[in-house]
Amino acid sequence: MELNIKKIDSELKRMGKSWYWLSKQLGTSWQLVRYWKITKSLRGAEPIARFFNIEPKDLIL
Repeated sequence: MELNIKKIDSELKRMGKSWYWLSKQLGTSWQLVRYWKITKSLRGAEPIARFFNIEPKDLIL
């Protein structure tokens, strides 16, 4: 089980935004969001899913 990075990337591209922008919207550090992206950590699923108004399970492969 890992974080579905492609789904998040496609949603951000659709909006024309970056991972850095997402970190600012989540109110967390850029380094932490970058860590979630690189390691595909499941800890990032909940806050990112809350931001996009979807279920966290939809972001998990």
